Amino acid sequence: MDAQQAVNAGLALLEHGKRDEALEQFEHALGLEPKHGQAWFVKGCVMSELGRTRDAAECYLQSLQYAPAYAALILFNLGNCLRDLGEGERALECFQSVTEMEPENSDAWINQGVVLDNLGQPEEAIACYDTAIRLAPDDVDAWANRGNSLRALREYDEAIECYEKALQLNPHSRAALAGRGICVAELGDPEKGLRLIDQCNSEPPFPPLLIERATILSQLNRFDEAIADIDRAVRLGANFPEAWSNRGECLVRLGQFPEAVNSFETALARNARFVPALYGKARALCLCQQMDAAREALEMYFALADEDDRRWEAAQQLREFCWEEN
Repeated sequence: MDAQQAVNAGLALLEHGKRDEALEQFEHALGLEPKHGQAWFVKGCVMSELGRTRDAAECYLQSLQYAPAYAALILFNLGNCLRDLGEGERALECFQSVTEMEPENSDAWINQGVVLDNLGQPEEAIACYDTAIRLAPDDVDAWANRGNSLRALREYDEAIECYEKALQLNPHSRAALAGRGICVAELGDPEKGLRLIDQCNSEPPFPPLLIERATILSQLNRFDEAIADIDRAVRLGANFPEAWSNRGECLVRLGQFPEAVNSFETALARNARFVPALYGKARALCLCQQMDAAREALEMYFALADEDDRRWEAAQQLREFCWEEN
């Protein structure tokens, strides 16, 4: 059996759900031909399915080296891995490369938008979703994610319009149901928002839904419940900066300041430029009486945040207090 035959045998096993046996065939193929690009790619796919995201990314990098003709597909999968690993800047580079090679690839535009949202750039994300919607007007994810970006910009009425469009296309869209609930809460009715979110509970739990639910619970001052939802979401794979930053905010409200600092630092380990976590960390450090570290975090915040950021005024007041305590 040569390398290609081993790959084909592995693919046949995959069709029957036999991932472990398929993986053995792909590894056998690579033992015969270490530069077999397809073998590296399909091994990466299996690693991803097994939750071994870092290993999957390494496989895709090898595949990219040996099968450049399939660069767009490989970079798309690599971008997904890097996004899940919290390496947003590298993931963004992957999706940008895909859209340059395949400008009609609506999924790549959507994923590029998701990464931009995670990096705190909702305006740029909206431009990506608009392109995706132009290419695929009935794409539920494009509409729901566009709503998420508008929500990040506090444009709640416009966000609800996007969620309603997504729900017209798929009445069971959990992302759209959750986003609509959050907007209703932000517009002044958190109890109704929570009821809307609880209408779309599912098993197993949907991690982004748990994060959104935690946001509303925080508005209702139910911080212990909010932290429990965030922790469940993280265990299920929602290991992104927003989750950890929200967890830190809840801990601050509970008076658990050192634990809050740890949560904000975890958020920043996933995105060092995540403005909400920088402000949250500075505030928590100040409450811990660690003024030097608080001032350092504040300077990072002011270097990265826009003046229209909703934390700007509070950050200025915090800076004055920190310097007075010097």
